[in-house]
Amino acid sequence: MTTDEPLIFTLNGNVPLSSLDYRHFWEDGLVLNAKPTLDGGQMTLAIEKDGQMAFVEEYTDKQTGELVKRSVAIYRFKGLSLGADAGQLS
Repeated sequence: MTTDEPLIFTLNGNVPLSSLDYRHFWEDGLVLNAKPTLDGGQMTLAIEKDGQMAFVEEYTDKQTGELVKRSVAIYRFKGLSLGADAGQLS
């Protein structure tokens, strides 16, 4: 017996795509350091992140709400530092 309904591989094996809820979102990098600073008399928070973002896709079962598949792709956007070494040129 053949069906034209697409299937997706999950923790529960191949299941029909129509039986799942799909959700996707971006997660910003992890906070490495947060320092309060004064900027023109206003207190602000200087936040240093780890230089990456994640694109997350999740599939949950419509009936049980169970998370059955999660995919994560990591994108790095902070390369190597090319700053000059401290020293004096003569």
